[in-house]
Amino acid sequence: MLLVHGWGGHAGRLTPFVRGLIRAGFSAVAFDAPGHGIARGRVSSLPEFVAAIRAMEAACGPFHAVIGHSLGAAAAALAVRDGLAARRLVLLAPPSDLERYTGRFARIMRIPPTVRDSMKERLEKRFQVRWAELKVAGHPASAEVSLLIFHDRRDVRVPMRDGIEIFHSWPNAKLVRTRGLGHHRILRDEKVIARAVGFVVGRPPRHLAAAAPRRPAPLAPVPAS
Repeated sequence: MLLVHGWGGHAGRLTPFVRGLIRAGFSAVAFDAPGHGIARGRVSSLPEFVAAIRAMEAACGPFHAVIGHSLGAAAAALAVRDGLAARRLVLLAPPSDLERYTGRFARIMRIPPTVRDSMKERLEKRFQVRWAELKVAGHPASAEVSLLIFHDRRDVRVPMRDGIEIFHSWPNAKLVRTRGLGHHRILRDEKVIARAVGFVVGRPPRHLAAAAPRRPAPLAPVPAS
């Protein structure tokens, strides 16, 4: 199993998933993306996250499944779409279209539209990739890939609409909407961990379910449209 952290994170952020995976008989591999944790570099990007995932596959793969959070979830989805051998994919708070966030960044920083467009063009040239190629929603992997998405209703970093867009545009996908977990607590919630581990190993992990809090689970599946 490959675990992929999000922007500003590090490999340890997904440690809560490791125990369940090991108990189920799997090994877990995690890494610090470029510019994160103890990895070299001071800057990073979505294409570099994807390249790091491919490097991990070459060194430690193939992987049965990938679990990714936030930008790491988008990178995992793109890597699987473009040929990573994993057949099960768990996305936690995934952004569906990174280009959309350039607009948010420009508004926050009060960057004029012409400067924003120039920035986008420079990034395309730098990474030799078009923004449309980095869009997760509408550009799915094959139907052989089973996808499970977790997204919180009040995630202020990556709105839940992103998870819904991916859910509706990928075949063989399921979406679980959580409540009260936000963008980061979703990584530590026992119910989320139990369901994610059960999905990737193909059976409910009873030991995790038993260890979960007794309060009602903040999970609700979204019916297929």
